[in-house]
Amino acid sequence: AHPASLKESLVEHERYIRENPSLMADISYTLCNRREHLANRAYCVTSSSDGPPTFSPVTKAKRTSPITMVFTGQGAQWAGMAKELMDDYPSFDKDIIYLGAVLAKLEHAPSWDLRDELRKPEEDSNLPKAEYSQPLVAAVQVALVNLLGQWGIRPNAVVGHSSGEIAAAYAAKAITAEEAITIAYYRGYVTKGYQRPGGMAAIGLGREQVTRYLRQGTLIACENSPHSVTLSGDLEALEKTCEIIRTEEPGCLVRRLKVEMAYHSRM
Repeated sequence: AHPASLKESLVEHERYIRENPSLMADISYTLCNRREHLANRAYCVTSSSDGPPTFSPVTKAKRTSPITMVFTGQGAQWAGMAKELMDDYPSFDKDIIYLGAVLAKLEHAPSWDLRDELRKPEEDSNLPKAEYSQPLVAAVQVALVNLLGQWGIRPNAVVGHSSGEIAAAYAAKAITAEEAITIAYYRGYVTKGYQRPGGMAAIGLGREQVTRYLRQGTLIACENSPHSVTLSGDLEALEKTCEIIRTEEPGCLVRRLKVEMAYHSRM
């Protein structure tokens, strides 16, 4: 609690480590998990082969900044996402397995498994399909919230765009993990019978700049910033609009999103 007492503690730790170099891992564990975290802090980066540690100057911990978690909707997913997280963090993998088990109990349960789909290579992945991407993205986000929570990282505020609102609601503790994955699954499930082809595209222009290029059947779905919008609409009209922008605005970002539906549009 006081810098002088911490400095005395550093001297004692240095002496103990010098006398017991083989216990470095145990000492680190104890300092991390069996000591109260007070205002005055010091650290060292070392190993048992480095000899006696050199500690940093004593500093007073600053107040933790508020954390805002932002949750994305469709279009940002990719084949193989979260594979490393499942491999490296057993709790993350366990959450994915559990959420898959929740879906398996539904009346309209999928014939596929969450964990298996996340591990598929790009050539076999079904992620572009809304039926798959909606629950898969939600599952990854829910499991990420849980993993960060284990490390003491929790949001002071959340914001979610489109289907990202589902995971945002979970992070805010407004709904349960079971409710989140069920909502996400059925949001994708109902798109299966919709046959009209649609799409979305990210455009590096503001509302006023992009409006003159819009063709009938295409509209501004999301105004992300003064220099970024997302277009949505009928697939043929969207492709024409994108081609016109590429011609008239060389160098402008024009990127089709990996979705099969014209979300946030009249469609």
